[in-house]
Amino acid sequence: MFSIVPKYLARFLLRTFRWSDGFIGYGIRYLCVKRLAKSCGNKVLISPGCILHWLENCELGENITINAFCYIDAIGGVRIGDNTRIAHSCSVITGQHRYDLPGRTIIDSGYTTARISIGSDVWLGTGVVILQGVKIGDGAVVGASSVVTNDVKPYTVVAGIPVKLIKRRFDSVSENNIPHPQQ
Repeated sequence: MFSIVPKYLARFLLRTFRWSDGFIGYGIRYLCVKRLAKSCGNKVLISPGCILHWLENCELGENITINAFCYIDAIGGVRIGDNTRIAHSCSVITGQHRYDLPGRTIIDSGYTTARISIGSDVWLGTGVVILQGVKIGDGAVVGASSVVTNDVKPYTVVAGIPVKLIKRRFDSVSENNIPHPQQ
């Protein structure tokens, strides 16, 4: 039924109910994102205070939580897999200003974009920043306040600025032997 709502109205409602708590706020945000996103699965929870730009370039799986004050700029494309948890105050940024053109100011140099892919069963800790072009593998954990500038391998725990490997999630994990979570 909500699919017949014009996109401009869905964008307006998403902004209007950005700070609303409770079932009504969560429900309206979900319906708006479902209407505006390229794809959106069931049970996608978007907490108050989230800012979501370029949703038409965003693919959201099932059972995703995006906690309060997150910023997702999907101008270059964003994919978030199933069962992923994004803690509060995270930023997912698919673009950046060019600064490498001689004789031009940064504002006149344009913008570059690249897709970000976040796998399934991923946990992003509080305040994580993910920059353009990054792929985070399934089952990865990114520690709080980390900055991700390069790909993260599946089932690893990374942290830092920029992130570095801390450990593997499971002792028996190798590149060819990745465990699958129980359903």
